[in-house]
Amino acid sequence: MTEKYSTIKRGPNVIHLDYFGELLTDADIAEIDSNISKVGLELSRFDKNGVPYASIEDFYLHIAIFLNDPVVSNIILGISAGAMWDSIKISSLFIWKRLKERHLSQQKEKKSKKLNFGLHLKLNDTTALDLKIDGELSEKTVLAALDKVVDLVRATKINENHQPAKFFIINDQSDWSEIDVNEELRKEVLKQKKQ
Repeated sequence: MTEKYSTIKRGPNVIHLDYFGELLTDADIAEIDSNISKVGLELSRFDKNGVPYASIEDFYLHIAIFLNDPVVSNIILGISAGAMWDSIKISSLFIWKRLKERHLSQQKEKKSKKLNFGLHLKLNDTTALDLKIDGELSEKTVLAALDKVVDLVRATKINENHQPAKFFIINDQSDWSEIDVNEELRKEVLKQKKQ
């Protein structure tokens, strides 16, 4: 565990990557690190392999890039916003493609497990967004949705008190649709009770 935690960094220019080691290789990590360092960002990372997680599969990001509030503010307001966001989009698409490849190879081996990637954007201490990007989507759909992230962040109302991250998925029009996780879980429980 000490080795796992040794790759975690802190700072205003740090973006964090949570992942499972078998889904991203060392070469993949090096590619992501190289891409974001070109715009002055540092990569922090944590391999979740071997760490138990209690989660609801549909509302959980298997691999996620975490952007803290200074980075999000720079993207929204900063002078280098375009280059920084482009770098994050390129890294996001790169990770999504790797996941899609892994998913397709698992399907061929009949060990299919639905995989996803996402962005966790911390707007401030009270407000965050989880943006889930499923592996089954087309590249065109993913790119169109990523192009709309900055507008989504700008349109997000800041919470007065701390609340869990708002959870979004991509709809058929490549727009971000908010999902009420509590309501979806309630429906699932009622459905299971009827069976």
